[in-house]
Amino acid sequence: MIFLTASRFATVSCALLTLCGVTTSEAAPFPSTSWKDIEVVGIDSVTVGHNVRLLGSLAAIGRKGLMRLSADITQVDGTAPDRNFVAGATLEFGNRTSVQDVYFNKLLHGAGSYYIRGVRQPQGFPLPVATPTLPVEWVDSCVERGPDILVDRNQSRALSPGCFGIVEVRDGGRLELAAGSYKMRTLRLNQETRLTTTGKVNVYIRRAVDLGDDSIVGPQSGLPDDLIFWARTDSNTTSHIGRRTRLIGRIVAPFDGNLLLLRDARIIGSVLGRKVHLKQDIDPGVPALPTPSPLPTSTPKPSTTPGPTATSGPSVTPGPTSTPVATATPVPSPTGGVGPPSTPRPTPAPTPCVFSPCVGF
Repeated sequence: MIFLTASRFATVSCALLTLCGVTTSEAAPFPSTSWKDIEVVGIDSVTVGHNVRLLGSLAAIGRKGLMRLSADITQVDGTAPDRNFVAGATLEFGNRTSVQDVYFNKLLHGAGSYYIRGVRQPQGFPLPVATPTLPVEWVDSCVERGPDILVDRNQSRALSPGCFGIVEVRDGGRLELAAGSYKMRTLRLNQETRLTTTGKVNVYIRRAVDLGDDSIVGPQSGLPDDLIFWARTDSNTTSHIGRRTRLIGRIVAPFDGNLLLLRDARIIGSVLGRKVHLKQDIDPGVPALPTPSPLPTSTPKPSTTPGPTATSGPSVTPGPTSTPVATATPVPSPTGGVGPPSTPRPTPAPTPCVFSPCVGF
């Protein structure tokens, strides 16, 4: 048993899947009591693929929550009071993975090196993190008889609050939601689509939210609380954020056993699922959304009655053009076991936030 303080840490070397028990003399409280303060929340587990650069915090909050970090993962340092961390009742490290702060009950790793650059603290589980109350809107049967909405390729549509069946935006399409609540059976955005809101919006989805590749999703305000997807997925459906898709908002899917963030998906806000998977080469980071522009006038289809055309909200002033985050450089293995490298490695600078206030990655 090794006793640590907040400022000095011991070097620990463990065999494959051996319990490394570490305690602190004066444990600080867990840094967050709200799921909104943690970018990726898994109730049962969070799994991160190989070669990922993380700009945010991740937590598996359940009593047996598993946080599995694969090899060559680098977590960018956060600044107080938003220091980045990973947390799990069981915390598994892959080789050459480097993180800032950790909170855990069991610490496991394979035959290699890992680095904890900040706080290293045992923690009781489940974590004292407040999760959202399940909404009654999920069980409204109106979605089984509501009209389907189809936005065709490269077309635009504005919707007002209501109850709908399948809502689909095909490649290159744009959908604008006025402020209010929406109930849907399924929401599907195909490739290179855009979904914007002109006010605070809650979308209650019976099955899944599917944000396709290269899409841009977010409120014109740039505030993640202004767009929340409540997805009541089950074992037969799964929600996901596609490759290179940029999301400002929140996804709540507490029954989803396979909530996916695909390669180069970037978010400002947070996601919550039962099991969350960040696939290989995913790079959560601050997205740069272009300044929203008014929707072009579209000709409504005879089969459906379009909602009133919403007036475009105020433009969001774009920040500096974001550049793809480079693949994390493997950290050289130190001599003498697991611990900080002998030569300090420069901390990678996070992508600048383009909205105010900055929330999320």
